[in-house]
Amino acid sequence: ACAPFRRLHLCNKNMEKIATSTTSDTLLAEVCYAAKYEGQTIARDYPKYQQKYVNSGSTICTVLARSFADIGDIVRGRDIYLGKKKKIKMEKKQKEKLENNLKKIFSRIYMMK
Repeated sequence: ACAPFRRLHLCNKNMEKIATSTTSDTLLAEVCYAAKYEGQTIARDYPKYQQKYVNSGSTICTVLARSFADIGDIVRGRDIYLGKKKKIKMEKKQKEKLENNLKKIFSRIYMMK
């Protein structure tokens, strides 16, 4: 699968470090911070995007919606982007750690119901 360019800069860095003992509130806060940062970045860079891709037909609402959908995919564990093959092993380990942490977090949230 080939990831859209927008996925290459998606900010989920802090989610890799969430302790699994403080799950739901911390996860919600980090997802909100990621979404806020994404929104600010998109709003800032959208005029440059419009100039470069004049006939793209994408409105800022479309771009924001796709970005937030990407964040949702990551949180739900439906993220298919695995990065370029040339990336170092450490990055792969970080992604595995993030995935494992999210699995632990959501299993605990599910058990709390």
